[in-house]
Amino acid sequence: MGSTISEARVATRVPTEKPEPLVLDLKKAGDGQRAAVGGKAANLAVLLRAGVPVPRGFCITTVAFDHFLAACPRRTRISELLSECSADRIDRIAELSLEAQSCLADAGMPVLVGDAVLAAWRKLGEAQCFAVRSSATVEDGAERSFAGQFESVLNVRGADALLRAIQSCWLSLFCERALTYQVKQQVPVEKVKMAVLVQEMVEAEQSGVVFTADPLTGSTDRLVVEFVSGLGEGLVQGTVQPDRLLIEKRTGRVLASPSDEPRSGFEGKGSADRTEPGISPGILARLCELAHQTERLFGAPQDIEWAQRGGKLFLLQARPITTRTPVKTWEERQVWNNLNTGEVMPDVMTPVT
Repeated sequence: MGSTISEARVATRVPTEKPEPLVLDLKKAGDGQRAAVGGKAANLAVLLRAGVPVPRGFCITTVAFDHFLAACPRRTRISELLSECSADRIDRIAELSLEAQSCLADAGMPVLVGDAVLAAWRKLGEAQCFAVRSSATVEDGAERSFAGQFESVLNVRGADALLRAIQSCWLSLFCERALTYQVKQQVPVEKVKMAVLVQEMVEAEQSGVVFTADPLTGSTDRLVVEFVSGLGEGLVQGTVQPDRLLIEKRTGRVLASPSDEPRSGFEGKGSADRTEPGISPGILARLCELAHQTERLFGAPQDIEWAQRGGKLFLLQARPITTRTPVKTWEERQVWNNLNTGEVMPDVMTPVT
């Protein structure tokens, strides 16, 4: 009889599903969580677990974003507006974006989400300064990077500023620039979701990008390093002219520098121990090492953002290079000319000529 009662209790027990997390530690936000944390956070999590130096942080998931949308009194209207965003109505996107963001202005931070965010924030350290960055589900993929389309807020301190910065990232999904880009890229805007990445801020002495293939020529035998003093926001947004180095992958030799003088790379002592003002051979060598490691991890040429302070390097972002020009074959590089050679070159053809 007792056995029968126990079996009856088991049979009537309702299974409970564990709710999807609102916040995830960055270490746990890998490729398997890409739909929840977006491309930027997922890529950084891969690097972090591989031992690559990445600033500590956490991710506010797309589940939290869904809570935010659900809290909007005009949620249905937002869906209607997004459904109107199309290539044949691109002239209306500015108007649609303005109304969508106006609708969302009525939606505050859901209490459940706010509590989860602040708990993770306190765990990292309330006195810390943070960078709050978008990590949309369409960002940093193999086909499209969405570089510069969404919001980033730097130097964030305090609970109120953190929550406001997160909402700014959420709202940037509906800005005119992002919606126009999505339409032109034929991405269904109503299916895109926004996660948000919160990381310890690196007060950079130098920062920049490194490409593990030349984005202009498509050459995969060199690294392209661009850098500026201080934070790299101006470089990423294209408002600051960086210093630029071309580096041979196999040897680490600097092929070209801002002064167009070939350099010997990382050898030398004293004042000669600097490849260029503002970046030392040691930093450059370590950056090249991390670039190689990142390319191997993802199995494709990468566009990597980095920053260094006190001689320590951090990678801030890694994504596939989506604008690389294919390397031309020898046949494609040939130029045929039907001019009269005798008129073009009337003098004797020497070996040097």
